[in-house]
Amino acid sequence: MIEGIKPNKQVQHLVIDEMQDYSVLQLSVIDRLFPCQKTICGDVHQMLVSSDDDFLGELQAALSKTRLLKFVTSYRSSFEIMEFAKRFIDDGEEIQPVERHGKEVEVHAYNREYLAKKIRDFKASDHKSCGIICQNWQEAAKIEAAFPEEQLVRFEKDTKKIAEGIILTTLQFAKGLEFDQVILPDIRSRQLKEKSNCLYTSCSRALHELTLLVKD
Repeated sequence: MIEGIKPNKQVQHLVIDEMQDYSVLQLSVIDRLFPCQKTICGDVHQMLVSSDDDFLGELQAALSKTRLLKFVTSYRSSFEIMEFAKRFIDDGEEIQPVERHGKEVEVHAYNREYLAKKIRDFKASDHKSCGIICQNWQEAAKIEAAFPEEQLVRFEKDTKKIAEGIILTTLQFAKGLEFDQVILPDIRSRQLKEKSNCLYTSCSRALHELTLLVKD
């Protein structure tokens, strides 16, 4: 604002995805840099850093001539997975999953033997990808140490592309990805009773099968 903003008038329509990863300030600056029409998409329930309850309201106030369109149909995950994931967000009743049914979500006490069974089940199935999504890299390292015989592929900041097989990662890197099967190996029992964008996002990475392993 002090030095002036030179708008880019060559771009006729700007599309921004994953809007929940931007702040209202950042989007306001982008609005000044690109004074064209815009399509800004995202899922506020996948906002991992901020807990702003009125993000959409503030965004509408900051950007001129905005029109808000809400899409409530979920297409990625099976009906059972989305019905389970909805419990972790406040307005989950608005989300309508498509009637594509699959396995019930499995919640089981964590032990190495059971996680080994889920890995064996995946390798014997027709699924192409299994995401083991940890809450932090310390937990991921414990999984690696517990299964030295498995070819676990780390997906982190220096990873160039996603591969098939068993992918070991954290939520920050799994967000935006999808897997045939997802295992959340380090859930705490209290988390199952709380509202959590993080847990909602983790669960919704699964297409066909979801397992939560509870450590306490």
